[in-house]
Amino acid sequence: MEKLQYHNGEKVKGYLTITLNKDTVSRALKFIVEGKEGTPYNTFSSYRGKNAWITYCVKATIDKKMRMDINSSIKFEVISSQYDNSNTNRPISVSSSNRNFLVLKLDLDKSVYNAGDIIRGTINISKLNPNIDIRGIEIMLTATEKAIASNRIVTTKMFEDKYKITNWKEKQNCPFEIDIPQIVTRSYRGRYSEIIWEINAKIDLPLSQDLNTVTMIEIT
Repeated sequence: MEKLQYHNGEKVKGYLTITLNKDTVSRALKFIVEGKEGTPYNTFSSYRGKNAWITYCVKATIDKKMRMDINSSIKFEVISSQYDNSNTNRPISVSSSNRNFLVLKLDLDKSVYNAGDIIRGTINISKLNPNIDIRGIEIMLTATEKAIASNRIVTTKMFEDKYKITNWKEKQNCPFEIDIPQIVTRSYRGRYSEIIWEINAKIDLPLSQDLNTVTMIEIT
């Protein structure tokens, strides 16, 4: 093959050489690319996680009459192109509350990001009971792998980064920024596995259950 790593839209090119040390009878020579010879635009990036993986290969098969076929294959990587669809990339607003009427609201500037982007958003906290003690507030960026393995769903946390919020004021939008690493496992949803990215805002409450509000995002 010309190379072992391709971007979306490129053609997978190479040469097939057959070397025989004696005469052999073959019914056919099959040249197979699993997927398409030209990588499609909606394909997943190559990925290897803890319980799931996505691989691509080019495979050649000699179909031999009355004998076992001869196979050869080469693996290659696919790097998915950036996501650009303004119809689905929209701001996000979610909120949650508890029985003490403490409300946590989370707003994000958009729902789809590229690796290396900055996530910009705000949190807003309001409480009707002034005696509620807030011990701390943090924002978490997480990636979770979910895979169907051995007839059960296996969940593994692949990435987590936490950010403390210290400059918040009640009933005022408090801005925050989160840096997405340049090299990350991008979002995908396959038949047997998926990578889910989430932003989780959490209020740490002493002697009480923490208040969380969570939203999913896409990283491409």
